[in-house]
Amino acid sequence: MGLFGNKNWNYWGFNRETKSFFDEDGFDIDGYDKDGYDKQGYDKQGYDKWGFNKKGVHRLTSSTVDKKGYDKNGYDRDGYDRDGFNKKGYDKHGYDKDGYDKDLFDRDGFDKDGTHKITETKFDVSGYDKQGFNVNGYDKDGYNFDGFDLFGYDKKGYDKKGYDKKGYDKDGTHKITETKFDEKGFNVNGYDKDGYYKDGYDKDGYDKDGFNVNGYDVNGYDKDGFNVNGYDKDGFNVNGYDKDGFNVNGYDKDGFNVNGYDKDGFNVNGYDVNGYDKDGYDKNLFHKNGTHKITETKFDENGYDVNGFDVNQYDINKKHILEYVKTIASVNSKGNKPKLFLDFISGNIHLEMIPFMGEEKFAKMVSGGNFDFYDNDSPAYILRIKFDEIDKDLQEKFIGIIRRTFPRKFQIFPTNYSIGAYWINDLITEENASYYLRRIIKNYIFSKF
Repeated sequence: MGLFGNKNWNYWGFNRETKSFFDEDGFDIDGYDKDGYDKQGYDKQGYDKWGFNKKGVHRLTSSTVDKKGYDKNGYDRDGYDRDGFNKKGYDKHGYDKDGYDKDLFDRDGFDKDGTHKITETKFDVSGYDKQGFNVNGYDKDGYNFDGFDLFGYDKKGYDKKGYDKKGYDKDGTHKITETKFDEKGFNVNGYDKDGYYKDGYDKDGYDKDGFNVNGYDVNGYDKDGFNVNGYDKDGFNVNGYDKDGFNVNGYDKDGFNVNGYDKDGFNVNGYDVNGYDKDGYDKNLFHKNGTHKITETKFDENGYDVNGFDVNQYDINKKHILEYVKTIASVNSKGNKPKLFLDFISGNIHLEMIPFMGEEKFAKMVSGGNFDFYDNDSPAYILRIKFDEIDKDLQEKFIGIIRRTFPRKFQIFPTNYSIGAYWINDLITEENASYYLRRIIKNYIFSKF
């Protein structure tokens, strides 16, 4: 346990004089201080506290400046140190660490004695001294050296006794009533004990009756129950109409509903949804039963029926009713000659031609009884003929017409009350379906004469 070297170090590097691991100069047995730097300021790797070696190269950037741009001596490329001062001791604006320029004036133009360089008085051009007070002792914000304004209130609005202009202290206690409310019953924020402000409204903006400054309650309705748009909770205005102009019963001011009909079911022209007036006549004076009002027959003065066709089923343009057939029709075969209808229900023979585009099974499309005959996913024209009564002769007649009109085209499947047929075809259109149906009907109607 003898001495080590020429100082009082023992073998383990403990100094007998300082009774520590550092000598009286603050260095250990190897010559490094508590931060790991030697007397020249370098650590064991040869870098100072800023990370530079003796050659001025930084350990992280491998250049002569560190990551912030300062060199070994602590200056940036513009010559300013980490505190912002150059080698002469001035910052970029020309002021030293004490705030004075080379002429010994501070940023406000005052020297150390408080004399301004322009006015050569104790006050600057705006009338304020070096401490920022004017001749009356108030700063630019209007406060004196003690921090009070001309009226005796500090920046927080309290006087020397701790009360604001309304007489409340910092805890909200009033100096006269010694409660949280002033003589008029309002607290420091202007609200009374019930939570209403001086103007009569609470923090949400509603008065004691529940209305805001514009006269509306929390749901947006005024004292009369109407909103800003003039409608009540049910959506009606003062006159009883909604935004679309209809009353609670669904009628407008003229007495008509959204579809244009009055309470009796008639429109402005006096006709119901089916086109008949209160006496059962349409605009062409035909009754619901097809009788004309003037002629008291099925035809008007010009010889045309309710559908616009004469006794031979021609219209005013000499076009036969057959030309208007689309994909459905019906025929009454019980008169002196067949009569054609443009619907599926009027006659005793009912016809339809379906332009089936394919993909789905027809049996899924047309369900029930006699018409589940086509169970194929190919495109086809599908003919349906239904008879009100069993009539083998009439049925055979239609089968013959189909075969003669479209030889070897339709596959036919008769039953007691119907005929089902289909024609598989690559070109399926509704126009063709109508044309094919018209040909079948034509060959039936005119075959008897």
